[in-house]
Amino acid sequence: MEYFIIEVFNKENEVCVESVPLLWLSGITNNDKASVLWPPARQHKSAHDNPNKHFPQPGQWKRQQCQILKRNLFTKAEIKTALEDKIKYYNTDEQVDQEKLKAYQRKHPMSRFGPSTSNDFNYLIENNENSDGFNDLIEEDQDHSMEVINLQEEVDETEEAVLADQAADEVRDDVFVDVKKLQTDNFQRLVLEKLSMLLVEVLDVKRLQKEQKSDINIDLETITIKTSIFPLRTVAGFLELEETLKTDMDYKKQLTTYLKTIGGNSITDNLRRITKGLFMDEVLVGLTWGGTHQKDRLSNKEISSLILVALCYSFPKATSSSLKSFYGVYLRNAKARIAARSAKNN
Repeated sequence: MEYFIIEVFNKENEVCVESVPLLWLSGITNNDKASVLWPPARQHKSAHDNPNKHFPQPGQWKRQQCQILKRNLFTKAEIKTALEDKIKYYNTDEQVDQEKLKAYQRKHPMSRFGPSTSNDFNYLIENNENSDGFNDLIEEDQDHSMEVINLQEEVDETEEAVLADQAADEVRDDVFVDVKKLQTDNFQRLVLEKLSMLLVEVLDVKRLQKEQKSDINIDLETITIKTSIFPLRTVAGFLELEETLKTDMDYKKQLTTYLKTIGGNSITDNLRRITKGLFMDEVLVGLTWGGTHQKDRLSNKEISSLILVALCYSFPKATSSSLKSFYGVYLRNAKARIAARSAKNN
């Protein structure tokens, strides 16, 4: 990742020299002015050291104008050396004296007070270094000087800053397009996984819409299956239900219709009612939504697809993610509900 050395002003309006990755910069002009996005303080170190994992967030990161001092830095040693060189320049005694001299001359014309050279001015500083009034005057002059300089810089950079801000989003898009140059296999893998998940969601919605269209005219009074077997109390009963749903399409269709009659005030309420109507916690305690090496997987069972169809019948905007979110918590708490019920009965 390429790093830049930039010059910015902090909250106290003091010049600061910082190193930033290329991804933080946008709107770079021919005279090396740019716009930089700063992460929150708690994220600054991790975002700076691992820019490929922490992309800039325009809505959360603070935008600030800056001046580019050095480019093409790729190693920590190069960055450290460049920073030390630039900071050393800003800390020279000669520069400090020149700033004090200019401030003093502005406040006190030489025709009245006499000193006309930097040596005379240094003499005044050395002989009045213990004078509180003199030091306060110098500090006041410096503050005024910085305000004038900053105001002039802001005026000069207004047009470029506006153009940079307007083009920031376009430049940011270009940066993300160039992410291939980073050659991050991990980033590409994550993108492909997200796209695969979205494809599954779209296919689920289309399948559910097709099933609902073919099933919408079923008369709820024609349900003939025995619902008295629910809620299921044993794992054996759960496995037997799964086998029935795989082989008996009429039973599957009627059970779906039965689940549609349960309803609820919200997606969570609907799923809670359906689940309590189908299973006791003694069955759920051995299940998780995604499955583990110790517990069975609910998401690939026939009954889960029926639950999703019934849920979408009452809440058309529901998706498989609604089930994942609900059962991730509900199944995990099955053991606690059993313990609470046992304590209450005793």
